Amino acid sequence: MAQERGGMQRLRIACVLSDIYLPMDDTQYIGHAWKCLHEAVFLQGYEVLTVALRVYDEIGLRAQGGVPDDLDGYAFVAPQPSCPDLLRIVRRGLPSVLVGSKLSVPGSDCVDVDNRRVGQLAAEQFLKAGHERVAFVTTAPLQISSMERHAGLKAGYLAAGKAAESVRYYGLNEFAPLESTEELEDDLAAEFAGLEHLGWHANPGVMDAFLAKLRQDGVTAILAFNDQDARMLTDHLIRSGRRVPAEVSVIGVDNVGRYVLGAPRLTSIGQNVPQICRVAVRLLLARMQNPSADPQVVLVQPSLHERGSVVPPLRSAA
Repeated sequence: MAQERGGMQRLRIACVLSDIYLPMDDTQYIGHAWKCLHEAVFLQGYEVLTVALRVYDEIGLRAQGGVPDDLDGYAFVAPQPSCPDLLRIVRRGLPSVLVGSKLSVPGSDCVDVDNRRVGQLAAEQFLKAGHERVAFVTTAPLQISSMERHAGLKAGYLAAGKAAESVRYYGLNEFAPLESTEELEDDLAAEFAGLEHLGWHANPGVMDAFLAKLRQDGVTAILAFNDQDARMLTDHLIRSGRRVPAEVSVIGVDNVGRYVLGAPRLTSIGQNVPQICRVAVRLLLARMQNPSADPQVVLVQPSLHERGSVVPPLRSAA
């Protein structure tokens, strides 16, 4: 627990990651949150310990670990609902905060971006450009953040008087039906049921079938789960002969330079990770002082970064 050094109390805080891929890439959400959490803790004058449950390199899984229970506080980055270490820490009543998550965990505070607002910001851009048929595309269809971003995109179109069919929901990569939707808000449970899953994008024929589906459904604009997905989709569209953004506009999420600075330059919605991490550390320190306080869920507002990947669809540009 807290140690005395030079007459001062030194709190030790864990930054817990389920998976670390080495070398660490801080242009991805997990790596960026890891870096920002360390900065936020250091600025408070405390110690931070990185805890990884699994460590990977280019060869594969190299090490596995667990979460020690002798620290003063725990910041879990994008934890999974079934994470046994999270449940054990919470059961023991140790102070914890969930970063990039809205999991309902008794005794833990949560800080995340407002994912519904992410979808709404994309809807505003697409509607302003005149897109009538749009899609949310995700390689993480089981994540609640995917469902919320799609719900926000759809809500923006419904608020503009457009039909529900104006917004499609496509999933790529891992997928399995949820065992239970009880933890989902009512509208998210309904939206998840409408997900169209196309398969693992690297499997032969999957991307060809997906691109044909986009054309068949008349989709002229895509909100991708993140910037990496947006760049992957843009590259596949271009290789298939589609012009981006002239024929298909694309928006990503995260606003990281590695992916937004390609051709075309990618319009992206930033999650404001530094602010998320500063709020998380503030909540964690407050919980250390008052462990019995009611848990808080704080949503940080996203920010739009316009570049060159959203233009009017061809039919309305003439």
